[in-house]
Amino acid sequence: MNPRFPGAYYLRAKYYTVLDPNPALAIQNLESCLRLAPKYVPAEYQLAFLYRTMGKNQESESLLAEVRQVQTEELSREREHRRIVISRGSPSQVTSGKELP
Repeated sequence: MNPRFPGAYYLRAKYYTVLDPNPALAIQNLESCLRLAPKYVPAEYQLAFLYRTMGKNQESESLLAEVRQVQTEELSREREHRRIVISRGSPSQVTSGKELP
């Protein structure tokens, strides 16, 4: 396992959540994943779920608030991109910086 790859920790946590249930190891791997990729929503969501099942409701709610914030930011960026595309033309024209005549 590559210790600098957050996805490896996430997949290992999924293993310890689904195939060989061990919540403590799943949490440990999700926390490692989030140290490397702090805004990785699937890991935050899974960790919030595990915290909730272990009675750590405050930690769970805090993570879910972060998930909602990231999702709100992503939605806002998508809406802005769509607005630009509609006003300027196709996505390739927006990416390349070309304006429609």
